[in-house]
Amino acid sequence: QQIDARVAAKKIEMIAALKALRIQKSESGIIVGSTFVPTDKEALVLIDSALTYVNRKPGKTIKRAGMGGLNKAALETITDAVGDHMSAVFDREAELYDAITAATTPAQLNAIDINSGW
Repeated sequence: QQIDARVAAKKIEMIAALKALRIQKSESGIIVGSTFVPTDKEALVLIDSALTYVNRKPGKTIKRAGMGGLNKAALETITDAVGDHMSAVFDREAELYDAITAATTPAQLNAIDINSGW
């Protein structure tokens, strides 16, 4: 019973750390071409809104500091890159979560490196 309690406590600790790491990784930003694109929650809303805008108003561009004028094609490229980034982050989180929840011993949990593979 004592080992089971230690394993359960360690799982809770690791899952909390995994969530914090996923947030850090998902909001750390990416490079698209040679431009840094923020991926925090506010930036995601702005990117989505900008793409919606240029889809509704063909020929329009959005000017963003450090990015110049973004047309529909540029915003689609950014949106796809951000989507790929988010998908990879959530896929890695799911892999690690599954490994953590499947572990039954302290040694198995200790063998899981939540910091690698992102």
